[in-house]
Amino acid sequence: MTSAFEGSGRAVFMSSRAPLFLLLAVSIGCTTTTPSSGQGSNLTPPPPCRVTLPNGSQPPVKHFGGTVTYSPTYRGPRSDRDAGSHGNGKLWTVLPLDGRLVLTTEKDGSIGEKFPWWRGVRGPLSIRGRRLDAAAGPLRAVVPAGYGETGFQASGVYFPSEGCWEITGRVGDSELSFVVEVRVRR
Repeated sequence: MTSAFEGSGRAVFMSSRAPLFLLLAVSIGCTTTTPSSGQGSNLTPPPPCRVTLPNGSQPPVKHFGGTVTYSPTYRGPRSDRDAGSHGNGKLWTVLPLDGRLVLTTEKDGSIGEKFPWWRGVRGPLSIRGRRLDAAAGPLRAVVPAGYGETGFQASGVYFPSEGCWEITGRVGDSELSFVVEVRVRR
């Protein structure tokens, strides 16, 4: 390469920098950036689970959490064991105080928990659920017979996977829904 600066040594100095500048320019052009929205990245964590915290609503029974008969006329004091009570005036259950269930795996691989329910309306209880943060198999619920038309009702809920789950209990036209985060104890 011929240059007016060839004899001064400056051309040699500039020509030795040229490959460095070219390498730097190519490197900058090839860098990738992660979108600020987190979309398109497999490393993006799932959105936080907006769990339901117990609202303190209790059915009209003396010992919520114990085996008692529902009485629509009871208005007396409640037990101190009721911190996790959650309901809507027609259906009630007990939730974890922080909205998170840390459970052990069942023999069939599902993750199960017992939920006590209290029915202030007549009829059988049905339970359904869906995972909110990812695709998952169906939730399985067991609602044993023999508890009458109102009052206490035992149930077992079996989640096919960990995650953020919405559960809905229904009796007639009355529903109670809540969200829990399900994790396996490790």
